[in-house]
Amino acid sequence: MNPGRAMLLLTWTEALFAAEAPRIEIFTTARYSISGATPAVQIYILDEPARIQAELSASLPQGKDAAAEFAQAQVQGAWREEAQLLTLAYQGLLKAKQYGVLRFPAIVFDGQMVVYGITDLEQALAYYQRLKAGVQ
Repeated sequence: MNPGRAMLLLTWTEALFAAEAPRIEIFTTARYSISGATPAVQIYILDEPARIQAELSASLPQGKDAAAEFAQAQVQGAWREEAQLLTLAYQGLLKAKQYGVLRFPAIVFDGQMVVYGITDLEQALAYYQRLKAGVQ
């Protein structure tokens, strides 16, 4: 087989499987760890805002003026990562509400189907695929 043709076939096959792969979002709390997640899976840890805010508050010095000065310095530097984590966590809370997710852990497939209570992504994906195929 021509190497160019083989590469085209491989690329087409990869695209076909990529098109069939569901978009997966996981909504959980620190209490539940999810196994089998890959970088392509979006994980929202919904109790993260409270943890981050407590961590940030604990590092503030006593006194209003000192705390304000310290916070201002941190916002411009060290707290940027925490701000990004907070943003992601709040986005997760909003999405969970949008999807109507009621309990955790929850794994949402393609923004349409929710699987509750399973902490292994492979098991949840197999369950989703069985439901999608009409097999229960």
